[in-house]
Amino acid sequence: MPGRKLRGGELVFLAAITAIGAFLRFYRIGKECLWFDEIAVIGYASNSLSGIVEDLVFELGMLFPPLYFFAIRIWVSLVGLGPVTLRSFSALWGIAAIPLAYLLAREMFGRKAAVVSTVLLTFSAFNIYYSQEAKMYAMWWTLVLASNLFFVRAVKYGCRWPDIFLYVAATAAALWTHNFPALVILSQVIYLITVSRQRDRAGRWILAYALVALLCCPWVFYLLARNLTAQRGAGMEGAMELTRQGLEWIPRPTLKAFFNSFITFASGMKLYAYDLDTWSVAWHSPFHCAGRLCGLVLVMLLYPVFRARPDKFRFPWFLAILILFPSVSVFLYSKFVRPLWHPRYLGFVSSLIFIAIGYGYRLSDRKLIYGTAVGILLVLNISVLNFYYSDRVKMGWDDLVVYLSPRVGSGTSVLFPYVEMKTSLEYYWNLDEERREVPLNLEYPYDESGKIKMRVADFNDVWLVQSYSMPRGRRRPLKTVVEVAGYRHERMFFANGLEAVHYVRERADRDAAEEK
Repeated sequence: MPGRKLRGGELVFLAAITAIGAFLRFYRIGKECLWFDEIAVIGYASNSLSGIVEDLVFELGMLFPPLYFFAIRIWVSLVGLGPVTLRSFSALWGIAAIPLAYLLAREMFGRKAAVVSTVLLTFSAFNIYYSQEAKMYAMWWTLVLASNLFFVRAVKYGCRWPDIFLYVAATAAALWTHNFPALVILSQVIYLITVSRQRDRAGRWILAYALVALLCCPWVFYLLARNLTAQRGAGMEGAMELTRQGLEWIPRPTLKAFFNSFITFASGMKLYAYDLDTWSVAWHSPFHCAGRLCGLVLVMLLYPVFRARPDKFRFPWFLAILILFPSVSVFLYSKFVRPLWHPRYLGFVSSLIFIAIGYGYRLSDRKLIYGTAVGILLVLNISVLNFYYSDRVKMGWDDLVVYLSPRVGSGTSVLFPYVEMKTSLEYYWNLDEERREVPLNLEYPYDESGKIKMRVADFNDVWLVQSYSMPRGRRRPLKTVVEVAGYRHERMFFANGLEAVHYVRERADRDAAEEK
């Protein structure tokens, strides 16, 4: 039986809520400075398609599939390479997620559940934040939504060929964008094997997954071929080391971090924290209380789901598998093998939680109390959005460049701890043509204090740029500044722990004072 068509009222609601979502995702999209990973995307966007693959795998050692980088390469060739245009690509994917979430919730649980879940997704601080980031997250989360939508339609309407082929296309595209959609596919297979009663359609599902594997084969074969032909450069070695050691900036998760991630998915609380065991520097005691409140509200909103009786297709079980299997799998892997746990890698769970809340609202007998709880969750998201729109939460490279411009000249030496910081300053420095004419001596790394002293001695004007925004223990202490004999230093702080230290010769100051 075909799916029910959208009614006139539904179309009006969907158009209105999508327009609101578009406004929120484009509002002040250029306020935040581009950070390391976004500026790295600019390098890919300026490269050829073959060069993108080489950079991804054999220069940087990141085994990410290349579809997002191919797409952003085409996108910037059409609209330009500025911060706003670069982020607009992700914003469009974030907007597309709204009608897809409505259709998915409607297919599984009906119109009431679809309305509630779509409103929550529209105002979701977590989803808006990543819709304004020039990375692949918004794209693959939306493709996962599309994959689940066509999967549900195929299960519900007897595996019609159009649904099967659309499912194959969306799933393969998601896998070409990121590696974690593989966990979603496994969740779908678990549902088909253990829960679904449509085993008479097994042949079509086998064909579907065979097509998905066939579409993804070129990327897998490429990696294997390059790895086996003695062309493993430093990038591939780095990728293998990453596979063995995990991501060094991600701590091993605890159960507290696991549950805090779901608070982040639902309300955006702790969105700016790398270490989910502690609050971010930006959040203080009032937000501890808000986070606990969000946890209680989330439990209350999801409680009716656990009381639900299984329907014909057991979609509540499917939703539970989609949420829990990837989350628990990554958590256990990060806990006992290698740390990979971070909310951004499982961000698609956020929209699924909202769908579960919508289903709980449909089941609830006390709509007023349940609606109040949904309202509290909306208020928490809006409060996080207000903070995000009004304050700086990413590194202030643009502010640093504005500060340095009148203070540096030809021959100035600028030292960095790692290359990403150098690339970030170069990008903002070169945006202005006049500033571009002033050559800077940009060097990295400065890991040893002896090197800092040597470079200070070689140049009359030396700046050190460093950051302490990454987690260092539970308190994130300030970086120390190396003392250099005969020089005093001045420190200037910028957004999110970015710091510039200027070394000034004390003898030159005394000579200038004597001349006066």
